[in-house]
Amino acid sequence: MADNVDAGPVSHRATIASPNVSLRRAAPTFLAILAIALLIRAAVIFHPGHMQDVGLFERWASEGVRFGITSIYDRQLQLITPDYPPLLLYVYTAIGHVVYGIQGSFAHTPLFVAALKLPAIIADALVALLLLVLGSRLGYTQRGLIAAGIYLIMPASWLDSAVWGQTDAFYSLLLLATFAAIGFGRGLLAGVFVGLAVSAKFQVVAFLPLIAVLAASIDWRMFAKGLAACIVTVLAVFTPFIVAGKIDNVMREYSQALGSYQLLSINAFNVWRLFFGDAARTTSNLGSFGGLTFRTWGIAAFLVALAAILVIASRAVRRAVDHGTRVEAALSAAAMISLAFFLFPTEIHERYLFPFLVLAALWGTSGRREMAVFLVLSLAVGLNIAHSLPISVTDVFFRVVPAADRLVSIAVVVAGFAASAMMIRRLRQKIELLRPV
Repeated sequence: MADNVDAGPVSHRATIASPNVSLRRAAPTFLAILAIALLIRAAVIFHPGHMQDVGLFERWASEGVRFGITSIYDRQLQLITPDYPPLLLYVYTAIGHVVYGIQGSFAHTPLFVAALKLPAIIADALVALLLLVLGSRLGYTQRGLIAAGIYLIMPASWLDSAVWGQTDAFYSLLLLATFAAIGFGRGLLAGVFVGLAVSAKFQVVAFLPLIAVLAASIDWRMFAKGLAACIVTVLAVFTPFIVAGKIDNVMREYSQALGSYQLLSINAFNVWRLFFGDAARTTSNLGSFGGLTFRTWGIAAFLVALAAILVIASRAVRRAVDHGTRVEAALSAAAMISLAFFLFPTEIHERYLFPFLVLAALWGTSGRREMAVFLVLSLAVGLNIAHSLPISVTDVFFRVVPAADRLVSIAVVVAGFAASAMMIRRLRQKIELLRPV
């Protein structure tokens, strides 16, 4: 898994001419892996999934068709109004039209469940394809192929999409595209991708400071173009709600989603689960320690980590002398943000570490130790997701193994810190190696 970028700067001619040849050679293997991954997903696509979430998605799809997408946030129609931004509601409404056209109703059927999972499965395939193309563009097609294969086959991805029915792959794909575009200096593309990501998942706001710092550190003009493109993209997504006079309903759901749970952990195997065990699901984050609430401690820890990551990332992209190093710096910093956001704040869900699997996939192929740490985290994310699903094998694991949740939490915390330290060390070595004499 040698990285030929480490041997020295790749010439401009090579970075343009070689990827197409490498991709053609890798295509048969990639298609074979993709076929296996799709067969795995096809085998579980009719699983009832997370029944509460699937039920909500069915309701949003049906209401979008019956009353129009701008009415989905109306409380007189919904017992539980969406706490998702509008972009995914467009997707669910489109699915609702297709399902109604086929079965003539919005009845809960295996067809409806499978249809709701298809966008995430397609996003899985696109994540893998982008990892392959990105690896090839940076000069290491084999690593891109391995990263794509690991992502597609490891349980975390297909448990989230094809079993649960969630769409974390959707916004993770957009984040991967955003940071790749920044590394290559494509401000307009980065702005469009991050605008779509923000319009798909509220948790993307945790990455916005990093996106702004990276773009500004590379080129202020790129930052300005990206900001303009992001604003235009978000406005385009929200325009129907603005025109219909329903934007207040959307903003109300955004504001009420913040701090609505007031618990230490919503099934996330992070530092709070490590300290409190299963009680983290029922313990208020307004409890105090040392004169500060648990919520304040969590936010403070995340902000400290965020500040350190921003400084490291800013220096890395300013000192980098090629696009490959900038892309690696951007993806590594984003992966560390994902880890910090999962580990430290309270009220975190089990799936919030999912973007790490996408953003750190190429890093995970850069060496044996990196691969080992990445696989540990990937398996831990899969177990954390499975813990919230009715799957007999993992149910037995968590029931039979003493303090299994704490063991997984230890693995996440230890491997998370190890991954961050290894990413920082690799960036420092690479920048020193590539810096012109």
